[in-house]
Amino acid sequence: FECADYYASSRLRLWSWVEANRRHVDEATGGRVGYIYLPNTAGAGYTFFNRMFFAQVDKEAMIIDERSNAGGQAANYIIEVLSRDLDRLAGQIEGIKGGVEEVH
Repeated sequence: FECADYYASSRLRLWSWVEANRRHVDEATGGRVGYIYLPNTAGAGYTFFNRMFFAQVDKEAMIIDERSNAGGQAANYIIEVLSRDLDRLAGQIEGIKGGVEEVH
């Protein structure tokens, strides 16, 4: 497989690297610890954080990898999300994962 678009190719390589790190953390901790990569704390950082955090909210702990972080303003948002009552949030997500919730 060859990707002619350099931008698309570099994004695919980045996500492949991120997923390899996430898998490594998952395997090394028996699935107890999540992994989030933050390329910056601006637009892409919001996307990476939201995509990765909420998919792993049931983990006991998170590794937030900020290697090569280019900066930004998302730190306050991330701190606010991390300070939420995650037991309640994890229960809500488990309900959604378990099937369609009844809406009244």
